[in-house]
Amino acid sequence: MRQHLPALFGKAGAEGNQRVLTDYCATIAGLLLENYTQARAAWAHGHGARIRNQAHGSPANSLDLYAATDIPETAGENLTRIKFASSAAHVTGKPLTLAETATWENDHFLPTLSDVKKAVDRMLLGGVNRVFYHGTAYSPLAAAWPGWLFCAVVEFSPQNPLWQDFSQLNRYAVRCQSFLQAGQRRYRSTMPTSGRARYCCSILMVSSAALRACPLRPPVSCCSSRVLVMTLF
Repeated sequence: MRQHLPALFGKAGAEGNQRVLTDYCATIAGLLLENYTQARAAWAHGHGARIRNQAHGSPANSLDLYAATDIPETAGENLTRIKFASSAAHVTGKPLTLAETATWENDHFLPTLSDVKKAVDRMLLGGVNRVFYHGTAYSPLAAAWPGWLFCAVVEFSPQNPLWQDFSQLNRYAVRCQSFLQAGQRRYRSTMPTSGRARYCCSILMVSSAALRACPLRPPVSCCSSRVLVMTLF
């Protein structure tokens, strides 16, 4: 690999850049899927446990990574990203899609119950059928107010004024989740089942330099160094 480092950063010839970058991305994706995610799942299953995984942001095919876990898990506010987790769960017959919910709503101690409900509803609309709040930090009873906090802004703790009414929101979330978990999946496949055309959707996380050298030239929007790559085989 050392002799190909210039191509990896887009500083070799056009053909070399494309071939090396494509091989590198495919290798990293395969290692992450087979040597980590699938291996971790096999180890957990051997010990009678299940795994969950937030695959977004990983330098591999997100759908493959989600499919390799028992409980696909997502986070954030982007419905498309949320649906990657729920779609993988639906297609592979997994009963649950989990979501880290209400992490960055407003600022510390400022989010309201309506803010949290909006975050829950967003996940439900994206196909999630189980949410967990992010979060609650351990804090000794003797700690000075407001106790020990952590980075996420929605503090689900007795120090938060919304704590007294939090159970009402939880009843709503539980009722919605119970219906979604008891329901039957309904979706329409957009994948060709015959003919010469076969579409494949891949998630590749690459540097901006690597993206410029990428032979796929994805015609889609990207955020920072992250890009959704649609390839045609």
